[in-house]
Parts: sequence; C-alpha cells; structure tokens
Amino acid sequence: MAGRKKKIKTKSLIITFILFAVVSVVIGFIVYNNYIKKYNYTNPDDATGNTAGNLINGGKFCEKDGYIYFSNVYDSNTLWRMKSNCSSPKKLGYDSASSINVYGDFIYFSKYDVNWRGSKDTGLIRVTTKGKDRKALSSYNITTINLVGNSLYLLASPDNKLNHLYRFDIKDNKMTQISDQAYNPSSIDGNIMYFSNLGKTHAVSRMSLVNYQVSPYFESNSYKAIYTKQYTYYIDLDANYSLVKVNNSTGDRTVLFEGSKDNMCITYNFTDNYVYYYVQTPEKSLLYRCDQSGNSAQKLFEGTIDGIFCTSEYTFVTMYKDKHIYRFKNSAASPAAELLEVR
Repeated sequence: MAGRKKKIKTKSLIITFILFAVVSVVIGFIVYNNYIKKYNYTNPDDATGNTAGNLINGGKFCEKDGYIYFSNVYDSNTLWRMKSNCSSPKKLGYDSASSINVYGDFIYFSKYDVNWRGSKDTGLIRVTTKGKDRKALSSYNITTINLVGNSLYLLASPDNKLNHLYRFDIKDNKMTQISDQAYNPSSIDGNIMYFSNLGKTHAVSRMSLVNYQVSPYFESNSYKAIYTKQYTYYIDLDANYSLVKVNNSTGDRTVLFEGSKDNMCITYNFTDNYVYYYVQTPEKSLLYRCDQSGNSAQKLFEGTIDGIFCTSEYTFVTMYKDKHIYRFKNSAASPAAELLEVR
C-alpha cells in the first residue's frame, strides 16, 4: 500500500513538473513575442540615421520625428533629447554619445568614456528613443557611424589604434570588416559611399556597398567631401582650403568661400538654403553663413568650435574649450548667436 502511494506521489510530481515547464515555455514565448512586437528591428532600405553634414562634424546632434537627440556638453557629453524647438529636454542615459543615428524605435551611437584611472570604455551602443533597453553591440572604438537601411557603416578600431571600415548588420548583430582603409562613411547615397580618399590622392572617391570596390568620382585635392543628388561639396586643399561645390551633372564649380593661406575653411554644414562654414585665421576663428550660391556671406560668431550641426529650425555649434552650445535660427535673415544651456 505504501509503495502504491509513493508511485502516485511520484507521478503527481512528474505531472506537476511537466505542467510547470509547459506553462513557463508558454509564458516565455508570450513575453518574448510581445518584446519583439514592441520594437521594430527591421528598417526599410531607404532608412537613414542622420545627415552627412552632421556626421562629418562628429554627429553630436540628430533630428528625427520632431525631436533632437544630442550630446549634452553640460552633462559630460551624455545622451539627451529635446523637441525640435529646443523645449522639454530629457536625459536618456549615462554614456557619452557621439555619431548619433536615429531611426524607428532606436538610437545608435558611439560611446567613449575614460574612468578616473584613465582606462577607456568604448563601444557601439543601442537604446530606444526613450532611453530604455540599452545594449552594447560592440566594444570597438568608433569614430563615425552611418545608418543606412539595416546596416551601420562604421569607421572603427578594435584596438584603439588604426581605424578600418566595417559594416554592422542590424538584424543579425554581425560585424564585418569591408576595408582595411580609414574611409569616412558619413556620406552615403543608396548603395554608394562618397568620401575624400585621404589615403592616396585626396580625390573624391566612391565605394560600392554591394561589392566594396573603390573608384574615383572626380579628381580633386579634397577634404570632407559630401555628396547630394545635385552637388558634391568639399574643402579644396589646392585652393587654400576654399569651400566649393560641384554640379554632379555639368561639373560646374561654385566657390562658396575663397580661402587664402591665412584664411582657411576648416569645416562646414548646410541646409537647403544656407551653408554654414568655420574659418580659421592666425588671430581668430569665425563662423559664417552664406546662401547656396556663395553670396550674402555673414559673420555670425567668433570663437573656437568643434562642430556645426544643422536641424530643421536651428543650426548648433559646440565650443571646443568652454563647453557651451550656441544656436542660430535658420530662418532668420541675420541670425544671432543664442546660448543654449541644457541641464
């Protein structure tokens, strides 16, 4: 009799364990399925994460769907967001952020932190647009990120030494080196990447993102080349760092700023109507704005900056030493420098 009771008890335990396992699997599947449905990990082929002009300046600002995601210099360069009119600022995380890309539910950015011992903490980070579900996708030291479709094109180094060009597959979470050269991936149109080939002749070059073959686009001694459908912009090193744009169809060249040995364009960015450019002289550093024909140049600001970032309403500059942010209203006839403090 005792043996029979023991068998019944054992059988009951087995049934209970099986039921518990089945219920756990079902619950786990439901939770996982809901998590997958909560976020969209797949992007359309024409998805883009930021503008080429913002990325070539370091990608510290990125505008998407009515919000500006930015690296807050007042808070150790951590990731914040605010509305496009600069209202409702909100902290999204504790990592430093640069080369910010945003599409759909997610933000991708480069992290570069140094602890009190001097150790470097680098990587490719993904968080939601609300700052949730942080995930480190790579520990590489990343200089530039450009999201196109379901790929992230990265100028990165696995050992904090030489940069190479990589492709990160968003769906498969897989990193692949596509070139041993340090080509800047900031400017991509469709399946073609355009860049100043700094390793050789400085010609404006292009790389097929299908077979990764590189070919010259046109001869030039260029720096910071950016391709658009109609024009290619670049700083002309042979012309004392003049800022120019070339019509892609006709080859006609427009000088937006004429440089000299004591008056050189260092970086630039642009909107549909205006070009913002930063000039250094032996005595001072100046920010200018002109129209897309190179006319109506205006001096906007004097000071040493480390980037120009354009959004729909404002153009922002971040300061190199005093760690401030200034903004300029794009639609203003003579935009004044407005100090923007976000804390």
